[in-house]
Amino acid sequence: MNYRQAWFRSGFAAWAEPALVAGGMLVLALLPTAPHLIPCPFALVSHAGCPTCGTTRSLWFIMHGHFSEAWQMNPLGYVCAGIFLLRLACFASARLRFRVQKCRLEPALLAVFLVAGLVHWITVVIVTG
Repeated sequence: MNYRQAWFRSGFAAWAEPALVAGGMLVLALLPTAPHLIPCPFALVSHAGCPTCGTTRSLWFIMHGHFSEAWQMNPLGYVCAGIFLLRLACFASARLRFRVQKCRLEPALLAVFLVAGLVHWITVVIVTG
């Protein structure tokens, strides 16, 4: 048995994703102010925000109930929050013996993520010009 098989059989891999998602959401919920993390490398080079700029702060605003500010920061925050909640529901359904019908990320959902990011990016680039 190689290390990969041992990793997956240990059960750690099954718990790693939900633990990271739930832990990240908990950290965002407990932070008193919106986080300003490391500068975006794309923004440093191009002097314009990338499609995902503001997503972490958007998630923070969602976690604190500031929905209009979250939308203004980056609409991708809503898509990310939905994906995180879907993944946690899928994990819980597997453990609690009820089934969520769609437990994998469909290509359509990923397409929504990409389109929302591009629309936001184009809007920001046009406005900041």
